[in-house]
Formats: sequence, C-alpha cells, structure tokens
Amino acid sequence: RRLGRGWWVASLGIALLAGWLMTWTELIGGYHKLLRGLCGFGLGVAAWRAWTWLEPWARKPTGAALSAAELGLSALLVWAILRAGFLPFTLGFDLLFALLVLVFAAQRGVVSRLLLGRPFVWLGAVSYSLYMVHTLAESAAMSALVRLAGALGWQGLFVAGTGANRPALSGALGLYADLAGLAALLVAVLAAGVMYALVERPLREWSRRIAPRIG
Repeated sequence: RRLGRGWWVASLGIALLAGWLMTWTELIGGYHKLLRGLCGFGLGVAAWRAWTWLEPWARKPTGAALSAAELGLSALLVWAILRAGFLPFTLGFDLLFALLVLVFAAQRGVVSRLLLGRPFVWLGAVSYSLYMVHTLAESAAMSALVRLAGALGWQGLFVAGTGANRPALSGALGLYADLAGLAALLVAVLAAGVMYALVERPLREWSRRIAPRIG
C-alpha cells in the first residue's frame, strides 16, 4: 500500500533496465549476478500481477489449446538456447521464461499436469536449496572423479575448469563426459534434498511460528 498501485510497474521497469544492462558485458563488470537477480525478481513480481488479471480468462481456453501453448513455448525456449546461447540475449530469455510461467500457471496443459507429479513437485520444493548448494556439490563430485581417475591412471581425461577446484571433463570423452556430468548433477540434487530436509524446511516452519509474535 505504501508503494502505491504502480509498484509492480516500477518492478517491471527495473527488471527491463537490468536485463538490458546485462547485454553490455564490458560495462557491468562483476555486477552481472546482481543485475540478474533484479531482472528475475522484477519480472516475477510483474508476472504475478499479470496473473491476478489473467486468471479468470485462463480458464476459458481448452486444455488442448493450453497444451499446444506449453509445448510450443517450451520448444521455442530450447531452440533459442541451443541456437543462440544465453548471452547477449539474456533479457529475451527472461521475458520468454516469464511468458512460459504465465502459461503454466493455468495448470491445464499436458506439460503442466505432468509437472504436478510428486517427483517434480519435490524438485520444485528443493529448488532453492539446489540453487544454494549446486556449485559446491558439483565441484566436490568432479573432484572425487578426478581422484578416482588418478587412482586408475586416467588423469588425462580431465582438463582445467573455469574456476578454482572445478575440474572439467575433456570434450573428447563424448558420452562419458555427459555421464560424469549427470552424476555430478545427481549429487547436487541429493545434497539439495538433505539441505531442504535439515535446514530449509525446519527454518521455514520456525519462521512461521515466530512471525505472529514479530508482527
């Protein structure tokens, strides 16, 4: 209320400005992650506001039409990523993601119904924990693979990564590199599940208990 009815417009404006600035990599320097957060948060706020207007209308299209929209936008997103990569078209991808979220919010298409399955709901629940631990977990998994490769005399399979303690698999390995990457991803997901169960969920429940006392 204090921010007025146009607060979501300001959020959208900040998001668009942050997304545009991310295309100027030589200007933003080390502020890319901050701008990325502002862009994602602002678009999320705007998408939520848009959904409050669109929700009644979203009940009108048939399930088949929404399924076609879900499949079409998902295919477009995958094609765009494979074709162009993430930069310098970051804002375009973010806008496409926001549109995809609005379409999926109706939960009446074939893809959104599939995502309502328990495994995907669980992945959604642990997604923030996954965001927090994935770098450390994947790095630890790859480091363990390096030690295993060294014990087996396969050191040449690894090359220097892009950061400290982050070895990378040689691209010449093909399928084996993909399998090792998948193993690291699974380690990250398992670590996220543990963090969610032991840290995130208990702290969330605790914060809900004390929130009424804080006011």
